[in-house]
This record gives sequence, structure tokens and C-alpha cells, in this order.
Amino acid sequence: MILVIIGTVILQTGDYRYLFLLTVYGVDSVLTIIERIFLKENIFEAHRKHLYQILVNEKKQSHLLISSWYAFTQLIINFVILYFDFSFIQCIFAIVLPFGLLYLLLKSYLKKNIILTTNKTI
Repeated sequence: MILVIIGTVILQTGDYRYLFLLTVYGVDSVLTIIERIFLKENIFEAHRKHLYQILVNEKKQSHLLISSWYAFTQLIINFVILYFDFSFIQCIFAIVLPFGLLYLLLKSYLKKNIILTTNKTI
């Protein structure tokens, strides 16, 4: 339903910046798919490689806590997108790339930490 609403807004306004209203989920999905392709895994098979899953399943964090952090992060990004008059390209450089880098650093740190403490490969 959210995709339909965002798609309708984009069609009515011609403003593709509204795609960034899904930055958190998009970055998580795209980077996880890229990671799985790099590892030569079948991207259509079930897995537990998303940051959310690592935090909940491996680090034993609360689903509610992690979902709240995801929502809060996306809310901040949405505010920036809607409040500032960035172009589509500026949104990529000011929002998506820094968030993607932060995401990669956090996920890498967590995976290394889990491997070191449990000898478990993620």
C-alpha cells in the first residue's frame, strides 16, 4: 500500500525524491542482495543476512526496539527529504550514500563481533 501511495505521488508530482521515503528498507535490501551475490548465494532462498535479522536473531535484541530504531531513522530521513529542497542527485549524496556507508560499517562490525565471540559464520 505504501508503494502505491508513493508511486501515485511520484506520478502526480514528477518528483522522484519521494523514493527516498523508503531509504532504510531500500538500503538494507539492496546491500543485502549485493552481499549475497558476492558470496555466490541464491538470492531467492531464505536467509538471515539483513541487519535487522542479525540484530534480532544473533544479538538477541527486541523486535520492537529494532523496529522502532528503523522507523525513527526513516522518520529523520523523511524529514530531511521533505524539509530541505535537495535534488534527486543531492539526496543520493547527502542521504543514501552516508546512510549506506553507516549501514555497511555497523553490519560489518556486528558480523565480526559475532564471529569472534561464537565462531559462527553469518
